[in-house]
Amino acid sequence: HFIEFQLSRLNHSEIAVYLVLMRFTWGHGKRTDGIAISQIMSMSGMPRRTVCYAINGLRSKGIIEVTGPPRHTRTFEVLLPKKAKLVVQPIALRSLSVVQPIALQ
Repeated sequence: HFIEFQLSRLNHSEIAVYLVLMRFTWGHGKRTDGIAISQIMSMSGMPRRTVCYAINGLRSKGIIEVTGPPRHTRTFEVLLPKKAKLVVQPIALRSLSVVQPIALQ
């Protein structure tokens, strides 16, 4: 239910970037990943300026952390609550995996 709470706080471009970052990080079983802005642009279908505004919005809301110099591949981390556990379940949709956070009781 963490995801639903987070998504209700985000605009459309932030949601798109959030989902791309989840795919690159937790979707591959990694906490962080080096991702170029051009990769995010390609997967989200949004222009650079919109992607950058979305990244800044996600950072300011404490949803992601970004390290590395601007204009290069940067390291992204999607922050999850400490008590969340991720379960990756493969589905037959363009060979993507679905990441489902599960809150521990």
